[in-house]
Parts: sequence; C-alpha cells; structure tokens
Amino acid sequence: MKINRFYDKNLLLAILLALCFFVVAIIISLSQFIWLDEAYTLTTTSASIKQVWFRAINFEGQPPLYFILLRIWRIISDSVFFARLFSIITVTISIFIVYRLSEKYVTSIHPFLITLLFASNSIVLWAALEIRVYGLTILFAVLLIWLFLNTYTSKPKPILYKRLIFSIVALLSVYIQYYLAFILIGNFIFLIINKKWKIAYLYLLDMIIPVIGTVFLISIVFDQMSIHAYQNESTLSLLNLIIFQFKKISTYLFPLLNYFTSGVLTLSLFITIFSVVLFFARKNVKFQLNHRNYFLTISVVLLIFFTCLLFLTDIRNVAQRHTISLLLPLMMSLVLIIGTAKPAKIANTILVLMIMGNFVFDSIIYSSEEQKGIQHKIISDFIKANDDSNRRVFCFRYDIALVLKYGVPNHDVIPIPVNIDFDSHFDRRKWVLNNANQLDSLFTVNNINNGFWLVTSENDSAINKSIEKKFKIHYNYKLLNDYISENFYIEMEKQFSCGLTLRRITIPKKN
Repeated sequence: MKINRFYDKNLLLAILLALCFFVVAIIISLSQFIWLDEAYTLTTTSASIKQVWFRAINFEGQPPLYFILLRIWRIISDSVFFARLFSIITVTISIFIVYRLSEKYVTSIHPFLITLLFASNSIVLWAALEIRVYGLTILFAVLLIWLFLNTYTSKPKPILYKRLIFSIVALLSVYIQYYLAFILIGNFIFLIINKKWKIAYLYLLDMIIPVIGTVFLISIVFDQMSIHAYQNESTLSLLNLIIFQFKKISTYLFPLLNYFTSGVLTLSLFITIFSVVLFFARKNVKFQLNHRNYFLTISVVLLIFFTCLLFLTDIRNVAQRHTISLLLPLMMSLVLIIGTAKPAKIANTILVLMIMGNFVFDSIIYSSEEQKGIQHKIISDFIKANDDSNRRVFCFRYDIALVLKYGVPNHDVIPIPVNIDFDSHFDRRKWVLNNANQLDSLFTVNNINNGFWLVTSENDSAINKSIEKKFKIHYNYKLLNDYISENFYIEMEKQFSCGLTLRRITIPKKN
C-alpha cells in the first residue's frame, strides 16, 4: 500500500505543481531588488534573537515569531536572496497543501485547476517574493484550514493527537500574524452554525492552549495601537467602505480586472462577473451557499472582522497584504460555486479563463517598472556607473538610505538628518529635518572632500504630500535644498520617474 501511495497520481501532481512554482519564483527573485519594508525586515533580523524579539514588537509593530524564524534562517546565509528564499519555501509548501485540500474537499473540479488558480494568483506570487511575514501568513492560514477540516469534520470524534497538533499550530499562528486568530473564531462559528455542539465544546477546550499562550499579546497590541495612533487616517464613508471591500475581493479573485479598473467600475464588473457565474450554477448553487459551506463561513467571518477594523482603527491596518488570510477562503468559496455550473465544461472554462488572466497579470507586473524597489536599483546602478571614488551617499529621508545601502554596498550611505534606532518605537517624526545645525554637524563629521551624492524626494511630489498629510508631519525639504544651494556646487542633477532626485555635489563653496 505504501508503494502504491508513492505513485499516487494526485500526490505526484501536487509535488510537480509546487516544484514548478518554486522554480518560477526562484527565477523571478534573481531579478528582484529590495524595497523599504524588506529593508526593515533585514535590519530587524540583523541583531541578536533577543533584540529581534523586541524590534518586532516595538519597531515593526507585529508579532515576533516570523522575525525570530528568519533570524535563525539567516544564520546559514546573510544574503538578500537567502532571506527571500524563506518566503518562497513557505508558499511552495502552501501550494502542496492546497492541492491536497482541494483533492479531498472539492470534488466537483480537478484539484490541479484549483491549485493552479491559487499558485498563479499575483498576491500569492508576491508574498513568496517578499521578505516579509506574508508568505508565512499564507502557510499558516492554509494549515489552520486544512488541519481544522481534517481534525474536526472528518471523524465523528476528533482524534486527540490531531487536536493537540491543531492547538500548537493555532498558538504559533497568532505569534505570526494577529489576524489569523479570526480564522480560529470562524472555525468555532462554523461548528455552532452546523449544531456540532460536542465538537464545538472540544474545540473550545483545545483553544485553551492558544488563549493562555497569547494572553500577554493583548497588552502588546494595545500598546502598538497607541504608539501609532498619530498615524491614523480618517475613516471611510459607507459607500467608500463598500467599494474598498469589493475592490479588495476583486484583487484577490480577479487581479487583472482590478488592475485595469477602479472604484465603482470595479464593483460593477465584479457584480457582473459574479452574476454570470451564478447564472450557470443557478440550479445547484443553493446547496453551495447554505450554512454548511465551511469556506463561505470563514470568508464572511473574516470580512465582518476586517470591516469592523476599518471603523475602529486605520485603513492601512486592513490593506490587502495584511488581510491575506482571506484569500484562500474567498477563492475556495468561488470555486465551489463555479463547480456547480452545468455542464462541467462551463466550470472548467471559467477557471481556465481566470488562470489565464492571472498569468497575463503576472507577466505585466514582473516585466514592467512597477515592481517595488526597481527605481532604487536604477539609482544604485547609476551611482556605481558614474562614480570611481566611492563618494558618500547622503539620503533624505532615512527610508531611502535604508534601501540604497543594499544597492551600493561599497559606498557609505548616510541618512539625513539622523540614523533610525530600530531598538525604539517606529516614529516617522524622527525623520523630520528641524534646522540647519543638523546639516552642519552631519557634513562636518563625515569627510566630503571628494564630494558626495545626494538623493532626495521631490518636494512637491504627490507621494510626499500624501505622506506628510497622512502622518501629520512636515519633512522640510526646502531647508535642505536651500542649504545645499548656499554651501555647495551641484555638478550634476538627475530626476527619476519614481519621484527621487539624484545630485552629484563636488566642490564646497569657499567663504
């Protein structure tokens, strides 16, 4: 039996799909350049494990487990590629599990199509290429769903060792991303709706371990919210909230559609597409939409919680990258509805079209200059091609310096006005240039006899205006520009499409 299991066709297909995704992600990663959030991760995980723990909580404002795991992973190699490889592996494992999940719980459509739809999704590929927590979040979201269904719905009575495994994974998941706790709540609601009282009671008992293990995180969450309260944006109107949520759903399910549309048009097209799907599935869709649909239940629960967060906190807290745990339940709910369409060729055709749309969107994103960090790579390459004396590179602001230091490792990259302490709370107000004395001391301490490079944002760019308005701060670009004009000669100046300006400054003016 074990030998036959090894040659199981579905098992081999699952492994093949996962390996294909792994290879494609590796190839794409070789051309990737880091962006700001990834630079935060690399800096956060460059310290001792104890420091990483506190940096994750205080500076990153996130649970610490991902950063601890990545710190341990980077002991093997400290390279950017190896840090990215961690996310690629976690998402590759997720794809394998999604295949096995689809094989067992979605019988109307071949698991190959479902898994290919998941693997080709731009959010999934992006998470795999990101040196952030999102790849690991996808893995644990998939694990929580898969383990719950295998443990609490497959047998009349859940097996003890499976319950223990689920409890441990549930505990770890909250230390990876807070929002994964919403899946745990959704699981309980699913059991209650289906009147599985005894199993729901056992589930509650199993949740004692995660609850006790995460009690102290509650105070940390409130502390993190208070620290970043000054950055909160105004709440959305009801109409904008609806559009925001539907746009997010369409991004997860129809990324190509969302790319070419916005606002009300996105909502209208989404409703149109969904209506077409329901038309072909009209005879059987009632069964799929009843209270016994696990994936629909989890989707609704997550959407309710995320909508509540929109009212209670900041819109950025529920950006699509943070709510990535919603992706699989939404996709599986849609797949189950599509799977009821008759004849079966209709369902397969719809899925193939969706997969083709995913591939088209992926090719657009990863063959264009819209990739995050690509402009910083262009600037880095320009500096290296036009500098034979390793001049210092001054950057205003700190976030620019943090990214560029990975692009020009042979140059001293110096932030203006000060370096940021990752062992303290994250605060953009520390990046503000207050007076010329800060510049005097900065240029005095650092040797600039051979001249230097200066990288700044455009003072009046839409991005900078948005940032300053959003975070209620004023960086004071004019002070820096006036100081440079009064004290130095600008030999060369070049503006880049990303809103950054590069200047080569060589000879200080003599008094």
